[in-house]
Amino acid sequence: MNKLKVELLNKHFGKKKVLRDVSIELTNGVYGLIGPNGAGKTTMFRCIANLHDCDVKELTINGISIGKKEYPYMIGYLPQAFGAFKEMSVEDMLHFFADMKKLDKEIIEGEIERVLEQTNLLEERKKKIRAISGGMLRRLGIAQAILGSPKIILLDEPTVGLDPEERQRFWMVVREVGKQSIVCLSTHIIDDVRAVCDYIMIMNQGEIYVNDTAANIKKHVEGHVYLCDKEELKHVKGCYEVVRMDEKARIIASEEQDFLRAEADIEDGYICYIKELLPR
Repeated sequence: MNKLKVELLNKHFGKKKVLRDVSIELTNGVYGLIGPNGAGKTTMFRCIANLHDCDVKELTINGISIGKKEYPYMIGYLPQAFGAFKEMSVEDMLHFFADMKKLDKEIIEGEIERVLEQTNLLEERKKKIRAISGGMLRRLGIAQAILGSPKIILLDEPTVGLDPEERQRFWMVVREVGKQSIVCLSTHIIDDVRAVCDYIMIMNQGEIYVNDTAANIKKHVEGHVYLCDKEELKHVKGCYEVVRMDEKARIIASEEQDFLRAEADIEDGYICYIKELLPR
């Protein structure tokens, strides 16, 4: 069982404080990191991946500190903007990443075959990077992140640019990888969270508001979700937020309403925490 421990992680850019006393403990499984733009999600990933200097009391993977030379090789990372050498082939690019990760030479070919198959890139293995689509490039980014079965895998907006079929395949890969590794994926796509995440971290203003199961996040807002006609919004009592507008308005309200109650969803829980409609 792998363990990531982060205690009192802080990060400033100049006078701006981007991360505020972030403390989490993660073990094997799939964690969804959700939050508004600017919440600090990418910065947190980059600090964990040792790509930013940061102020932290403890940052360890399986007890190995961020300062140790073996620490970076325990991490697989897919950034939002994944780049690759355009004149290299898909297969050669994976060899390049295998060398960077210092994988044992006897396992490299098998590992490359495995990740090409998992990301459905076997037929593209000889193609130049410049000749593949944006979706294929994203799949290559996922392939390099899981190459070598790292202890922790950080995926920043991994399904951007993937079509529905590719997204389904990604979900299957992540579920499988999460059995042996810690997988953290940052996403704005709630369907990704519903489909693959064992736990959900909600982040806002540089803080982790909650790290819990989907069931508990829904339970937090249970009884506070309502459906009403749009013209009835003026009659809502107390503080409320509109989750979405379909044929009816779906709202979260801090006080009891006279409208039809709806079953709580992850999206409702997310809005409730971000808008601080109920005590955390």
